[in-house]
Amino acid sequence: MRRSITAIAAAATGLVLLAGCAAEPESDGAPASSSATPSASESATDPGDESSSAAPSSGDAQPSDTAAASSSADASASPEPSEAPFAADTSPDTGTASADASLVLTSVRTGTQDGFDRVVLEFSGPGAPGWEAQYTDAASRQGQGDPIDPGGNAILDIRVNGSAIPEPGAATVPAGQISPAGTSVIKGVFNDGTFEGVTHVVLGVDGKKPFRVFSLANPPRVVIDVQH
Repeated sequence: MRRSITAIAAAATGLVLLAGCAAEPESDGAPASSSATPSASESATDPGDESSSAAPSSGDAQPSDTAAASSSADASASPEPSEAPFAADTSPDTGTASADASLVLTSVRTGTQDGFDRVVLEFSGPGAPGWEAQYTDAASRQGQGDPIDPGGNAILDIRVNGSAIPEPGAATVPAGQISPAGTSVIKGVFNDGTFEGVTHVVLGVDGKKPFRVFSLANPPRVVIDVQH
């Protein structure tokens, strides 16, 4: 009798186990996965290459475009949204020069990137430049008052603080009109020279486009980017 009860209990246990197996869902053994799409700010970066178009009047050797491009790589450290190459608007942009700045303009370069034109003002000398950049209805020569017409239908006025008058024979950029090379919205560049610690450069732009200004070191440079 005890053997019959034990057999019945074992059979019941087997039925419970079979029922549990039937209720368990099938699995193919593969782990769950998720696909994360990077945001626009993570996937797009701001290029920092430069193109050369204006050489100084002196015969002194200048850094090659390749060297300038590699030294500009710091400018592309911050990612920007893909719908615009950088965050910018048409309001004035300013930067502060270092106390020891005594910089001489040695080169003006222009070029184009994906979505914007670029102008690079390169300097020699100690310190870091400051700047005041803004759209204006009219521009005039420093110390003279003569009007400046850089071309285009909008005027972007750039004044670089911390500048110095070059020594005789030093590599400088001649004052006057510079024809930009490879640009889309920048129609003209006018170098007004240096006066009372300010280097004055005026851009003629095809309308009031958003822009930004920043500085780079080794060598000291002021970079102006204007959106297409």
